[in-house]
Parts: sequence; structure tokens; C-alpha cells
Amino acid sequence: MPLITFEDNEKIINEFNNTKTCYPDNQTVHQLFEEVVKVYSQDIAVVYKDRQVSYGELNNRANKLASILRSKGIKADSLVGLIVDKSPEMIIGMLAILKAGGSYVPILPEYPIKRIEEILEDSKISLVLSNQLSINSENFLKREFIDLSLVDNYLESTSNVESISQSTDLAYVMYTSGSTGKPKGVMVEHKSIIRLVFNTNYLDLSSRHKILQTGAITFDASTFEIWGALLHGGTLYLIDQDELLNIQKFKERIYQYKITTLWLTSPFFSQILNNDISVFKDLTNLIVGGDTLNIKHVNFIRLNFPSLKIINGYGPTENTTFSTYFHVDKLVNDNVPIGKPISNSTVYILDSTNSLQPIGIPGELCVGGDG
Repeated sequence: MPLITFEDNEKIINEFNNTKTCYPDNQTVHQLFEEVVKVYSQDIAVVYKDRQVSYGELNNRANKLASILRSKGIKADSLVGLIVDKSPEMIIGMLAILKAGGSYVPILPEYPIKRIEEILEDSKISLVLSNQLSINSENFLKREFIDLSLVDNYLESTSNVESISQSTDLAYVMYTSGSTGKPKGVMVEHKSIIRLVFNTNYLDLSSRHKILQTGAITFDASTFEIWGALLHGGTLYLIDQDELLNIQKFKERIYQYKITTLWLTSPFFSQILNNDISVFKDLTNLIVGGDTLNIKHVNFIRLNFPSLKIINGYGPTENTTFSTYFHVDKLVNDNVPIGKPISNSTVYILDSTNSLQPIGIPGELCVGGDG
């Protein structure tokens, strides 16, 4: 016998989870990027140290590499390894793989060789893009490499490659440790990424946004940072790990680049707040997540910067970065909720038989939708 009343059932399904908005769900990430290039070709897309890459240049270089990948048999749902540090070449590699029709598998160069090999073996990757060719392992070197640092030497056309992908094809496979500690690949489609950054209710993304990438490419927050900027004509800023972990240097970069939008893990947010709250002085949007937020810290920043939009973003890798959001627009007393589902996502509280619980009754969290 279900505990839930008809009224609660209707409210949960048709009111709480009425999140549908129109977004380009039949297009792919690279198609939308190419549309952005038509409008913002001369504008800066990616900044890394003293390098600035325009949208037009980024697109041209990615097209060259995409032609190479297509000639090597990369097609829809082909997996291509991407072993690279933060750099413009990282973005070029991602775009090229998507344009060729494949999906990228991000791997950090500093991973232990054993973990890299486990991921390559599990995903059956035969082709890897990298500028880290010094990794010494027989199994690792059996795979074909393309050196991303040599992209400019290619003679291929800079024209857009004819798209062979659908919005339901894979865009990336991100490996998490899994509950057993064995790497587990989470498969994400183009449509899921697009639902995250288009016509959504937690943030109004536009060409005005300057986003600093704090997440590693193996962490799903980078999906929001990279495509939130590049699919809207905004600017993506990349910094090295040593600058990210040095709060003074981190603050200098935020000021220098006039960053508007920042994503941080909850522990890093607390660490910064304990050291130097002025880091957040000029920000417009701050998204924090990955762990429970400290109430004192949230209230402290709310009092000091009342115009700053603070979002508690929550969601598993399997649901493409964010499932729910809570706008911290006033002081909180008990805890910071994870809030309501983002656009085109659903959230239900279920009992042990996967039936809806009445409103206010605890249970298991079940997330769904286009993510």
C-alpha cells in the first residue's frame, strides 16, 4: 500500500518536477560551438598565461586535428584518450575529438601509470592525444599517439568537418574511482552537457561571463566551466595547479582576469574564506559544491558581499555535474539545502520499493532527466 496521497503525488511529479525548458537538445556540442564562432570569431575564447586564443583560431586548429582523427577511423562513440595538462591544447583536443565524431576520455598526466593503463584497457582506447610523451610504459606506448603540441604543423584544412554525430551520441567518458576503488567510466552524451548550460534556472550564462577553470578535466565540474564559457561566447581562463593552491596567486589571477564566475569545492571555499575573503570581492557568481557547506562561512560571505550570487550546486557525475541547486539569497539557520532540480532534471525521494515518499518523509534520492 502506498503511503503517499494523490495530492502529494501530483504535486511532486507535476509541480516540483515541472522543470522542462526549451534548449537545443537535438544539436551537438561542436555544432553549437561552431555557431558561436560565426558570431564571436575575433573574441578571446581561452586564456592561459600569456597566451590568448580567439574563437576563430581555436576552431581552425581543432578542425585540422579533427580531419586527422577522422582519417584514422574515429566515428560516433569512438573513445579517444586525452592525457594533457590545462592548456589551450587541452581544449583543442576536446573539440577535435567531438568534431571527428568521437568522445574524449580525460586522464591526468600525473596519474600513476597503473591507473592510466587500467583506464586505457577498460575503455579499449587505441588512440591517445597528449603532449606528455615521456610516460614510460610498454603497454601505454602500444597505443597510437598524436602530439597536441604539433597541431600547427598539420596541413589539413581549417574548414569545419562535416558532423556525423547525434545529440544522443557520447561526448565524453569520465572515470571515477567507483565504490570499490576500481576506475569506473561514466558515459555522458552531448545532450546532457547542453542541458547543463543552456536555458537553465540556476545561472544565466552569456558572452559576458569570464570563467576560471578550477576543476581538473577528470572532474565533472570542468564540464560546466569549459562549455558554460565556450558555448556562449564567454572567456575560459586556465591556471596551473600551483597558482590554484596558492591563495594569494589565485586571488591575483581573479583580479587580473576580472573573473565573473567561479566554481569551488566546499573545502576549498572554506579554506579561502579562512585566509582571505577579499578573493570574492569582484565576483558576480559563485557556485560551491561537492560537500556540505559550512553555515558560518556561507553567512559570512553573504553579509560581506550581498550582491554576490551564491549557488549550492549538487549532483553526481552520472547526472552531468549538477542535478539540483539552491540560491543562497539570505542568511541560513540550520543547513544549506541542496535545493530544487535544475532545468530539464528531476529529483524524487523514494522508499525501499522505489515508490514515492510523501512530502517531508525521508528516503533515497533519485535523480533523473536529460542529464
